Amino acid sequence: MIRSGSPRTAGSYGGYASLLALTDPRFRCAVAVNPLVDLASSDWADGPYWRRMRALWDKQIGWSRLPEGELRRRSPLHRVADMRGPALVVRGAHDPRVDAAGIEAFVRDRRAAGGEVEELVLPNDGHAVRSSEGQDALRRALSAFLTRHLDLPTPATPVLPPGCSEPWPPIPRPRTES
Repeated sequence: MIRSGSPRTAGSYGGYASLLALTDPRFRCAVAVNPLVDLASSDWADGPYWRRMRALWDKQIGWSRLPEGELRRRSPLHRVADMRGPALVVRGAHDPRVDAAGIEAFVRDRRAAGGEVEELVLPNDGHAVRSSEGQDALRRALSAFLTRHLDLPTPATPVLPPGCSEPWPPIPRPRTES
């Protein structure tokens, strides 16, 4: 989605939906920022934020009424073998809402299943990407990822700010003439 000339990505529940969309062959790639990856785990739902939101989300989505098997079937972590297309997964190192271990497990399991997944960890951000360094890193990683996977023209050389992890695999750097 483009709004006022700036790209938007799907985060949190939208990131969850982006990853799950990779089980549908109509989607070529996914970008997920701080996504929920395992609805069957209570780790994400036990944090202070989710305790406040659980009643509202349960009313809207009905998670507490679903059996664990159905929650697993609806979870990106448990659907890695069904996914097609690459994913860029971005997470803030200080996110109090989404379990980092779950995202790391998703990345590990997706790669083990032969899927292409890049991970970008933003060291100064939480659930929202608020730092200027994080926003710059996200823009560069997003630009490079979409350029590669949507056959877009090559952008200028991306450079990540100090302290930000390189997406894996690394962003290809254009060759310079010597």
